[in-house]
Amino acid sequence: MLLKLIIMKNIRSLTILIVAFLPIYGLTQDPWDKVTSDISGTVDFLILRGSFSVRSNKKEDEVAVVTGKVINNKSKNINLFQWYVKTEDCFRQKGKMVALDMDGEYKFESDFVFDAGNVASTTAEAICSLYAEQHRSNRSKGL
Repeated sequence: MLLKLIIMKNIRSLTILIVAFLPIYGLTQDPWDKVTSDISGTVDFLILRGSFSVRSNKKEDEVAVVTGKVINNKSKNINLFQWYVKTEDCFRQKGKMVALDMDGEYKFESDFVFDAGNVASTTAEAICSLYAEQHRSNRSKGL
């Protein structure tokens, strides 16, 4: 019985140590969620978990915004962006997905249509699903 208690105490201590040192050893969960890949599977498109927000662009349109990362697995090149979709386009299920650099400067835009299967469409659907979830949540808070 005494041996069993010593083992249990050591396991508990070991568990506490492992949990305490997870961030140091990089064993924590990756904060990026993969949304899609290009047709060749060479380039991955990811969204930073927790980066979603609703803001206004320079034209004062309400937009759903995320932080995005594009990884070229061949060249190991990584690019960071802010991607946004006008919330009006989310409801219409088609429009433009706009890419900005991290300072908010325009880089490019791509057409999207839900269920089209291209990178812009899949990424825009992911952004719009985050917006829809927030919209649904906020609507349920009223009287």
